[in-house]
Amino acid sequence: MIGEQTRVLVRCGGKYQYWGKKIDAEKFYFEGMIACEGSESDRYGDIYCQLANGATYASDDYVLVKGISMLIPVNSFFILKLKMASGKELFLAMTRSSDEAEMYTAVGKFGTLDDCLAYIDDHDEVA
Repeated sequence: MIGEQTRVLVRCGGKYQYWGKKIDAEKFYFEGMIACEGSESDRYGDIYCQLANGATYASDDYVLVKGISMLIPVNSFFILKLKMASGKELFLAMTRSSDEAEMYTAVGKFGTLDDCLAYIDDHDEVA
């Protein structure tokens, strides 16, 4: 399948998730759309449709990301740098969320790389 190895970023319920394989994200949000009811099903459905239509960033709200410029491994964390539509940069400290899929969840949002690294220093069990 074309695009199944594409990495994607999803913002759902105010939380960021980074998926190593787009097909895993599509499967997760499709299954969520079927399993849930009401507004939760709508949220999952909106994200699934965005991903199925080729998006590499999908959201259930109006937070716009212009680009993802780096993914840096730091011990047991990854740092994801986002360029927001407003022009600001946002750094996300990400940890692995699933052993089954290559999926990471943001555990902290920071305006500078230094603040993100300080958070990792304080919270990393490997360091």
